[in-house]
Amino acid sequence: MFRPAELSAGMPLYLEGFPAHSVFAVRSGTCKAIRATSTGREQVLKAYRPGEFIGLDALPLDRYPNTVQATTTAVVCHAPRNVFVDLVVDTPHFAREVIRHLCDELRAVRDDLASLGTLGALARVARLLIEQSRRASDSSAVALPLNRRDTAALLGMAEESLSRQLTLLERMGVVRRKGRRLVIEDIGQLEQLADG
Repeated sequence: MFRPAELSAGMPLYLEGFPAHSVFAVRSGTCKAIRATSTGREQVLKAYRPGEFIGLDALPLDRYPNTVQATTTAVVCHAPRNVFVDLVVDTPHFAREVIRHLCDELRAVRDDLASLGTLGALARVARLLIEQSRRASDSSAVALPLNRRDTAALLGMAEESLSRQLTLLERMGVVRRKGRRLVIEDIGQLEQLADG
């Protein structure tokens, strides 16, 4: 049902306002959902990783509510919207997986809203690193979900602030840089910092 397509970094999967014809699943690489603000600035709404669905928010709509583009080379599988809906209706196991995915997304949105409103920059970065460690095959070495500029935008801070927080975590001995990844040296302290 899902047919694969390869996207280069920066290539849009779909544009805001385009007809919502398909649902997608990320097989490899990463994508981001973005929306232009009234000032023309790009607002990063979400990072999509392998195993995640894209376009579920458009199922009850005629058009996609935002733009999604690849941030790395990505393989994204797509299924026509009507075929996807029929599969959900006819396959209870698949329907449960879709519901679980939607519940996980809703929980993440609630956590993000709470952290943006109440937590400082260091706590938001700590939460992101903990989330990344839970998703990674090697939970002690994590990578940011997007490049620094987009990750900072996702966290509601300037890129310079993100860099300062990562440097502070290094100085505290909580993380250590290893190439493009961050090795978590003290998960307990990271969890305390994430609580604000």
